Amino acid sequence: MVKEVVIRQKKEMETLLVRPYVRRSRSQYAEKFAGDEIVKVVTGPRRAGKSIFSLHFLEKSTPAYANFDDERLIKLKDYDEL
Repeated sequence: MVKEVVIRQKKEMETLLVRPYVRRSRSQYAEKFAGDEIVKVVTGPRRAGKSIFSLHFLEKSTPAYANFDDERLIKLKDYDEL
């Protein structure tokens, strides 16, 4: 089950990356910090585009992606399985 969820989410991510995207004004600012290994946090109101911004920001790298809003992941008892 977990494998299916991850594969489906990966396909959703790939679909989102090919859709038209309006580059945000803060993208250049964020790119200054892309090379270091410090954890980055994207904050903002609900439905503001944080996930899409993050996907495009990490597009050139190989991000691990999991959407924990997916109800199928609620049933997980051990997140190490993910």
